[in-house]
This record gives sequence, C-alpha cells and structure tokens, in this order.
Amino acid sequence: LDLDKEEKKAVEGALVAFVGYFQTVNKAYSGDFAAADDFPEYADGEALKSVNGDVEVIKDGSYRFTGDVTPSNIEIEKVESEAGSVSPTAVTVHFCFDLSKWSLLPKNESQTPKSDELVTMEHNIYNESGNWKVTEQTLRERKC
Repeated sequence: LDLDKEEKKAVEGALVAFVGYFQTVNKAYSGDFAAADDFPEYADGEALKSVNGDVEVIKDGSYRFTGDVTPSNIEIEKVESEAGSVSPTAVTVHFCFDLSKWSLLPKNESQTPKSDELVTMEHNIYNESGNWKVTEQTLRERKC
C-alpha cells in the first residue's frame, strides 16, 4: 500500500494494538490471569468478548491452553476513514496463524493433527477517541 503520513501514523497505532493484543493473549491464556485486565487497552467489541470468554474457561479449568499464539506474514490490507473524518479510523490487518503451535481445547480432549494448520486471519482495528483497538477477528481462508 502507498500510504500518506496520516495513514502511516494510523498503521503504527493499529500495530501497537495488534502486538499488545497478542502479548496479552499469550500471558493471560498461559495462566497470568491478571494480564486479562489489560485487554480493554487493546481490544473492544467482539474481540474483547471473545478473549475474555477464553480466559474464563481457562481459569475455571474447563479448557486448556498450550503453546504460543504468534501471528506471522502480517500485512496491512487497507486503511480507511469514516465519512467526515480527517484522519484514518480503521485499519484491516491480514496475518497467518500456525495452528500447530498452540491449542485451546476442552480439558479432556487431545489435539488431533489437522491438514489445514496454516490459516489466514483478519483483524479489524478501529480508532475511537484516539485509542486503537482490535474489534473483530475473522478467519479469511484455510491457507497462508
């Protein structure tokens, strides 16, 4: 993408939220449950509900998390502005997950090898009141 100065600034802010989101996911999912208090700093909407729900089932012992969630092949898909906004208000990021590197499963289930271990995900990251936050996470395709 050919970005102007404002768009580059937006991407930088969105990537801070993106990185913070996954650092917090890895800490909280690995048992540092106090780290979940940081989620609202990096996430909102559906994304925030989802990660908080995951932490609850890990905390109550019904699910088990192993590994490390590490996005790769991170690409900025688009930068958008709401009508009437001078600065960009939304950044869409595509990235790859290697599902063989981590799992979140019911406590009594073991992981079965999958043929589609690499998936492309999409994060929508929005700026509200000067704060960039991941608001949606969507599976784009079952390959990278």
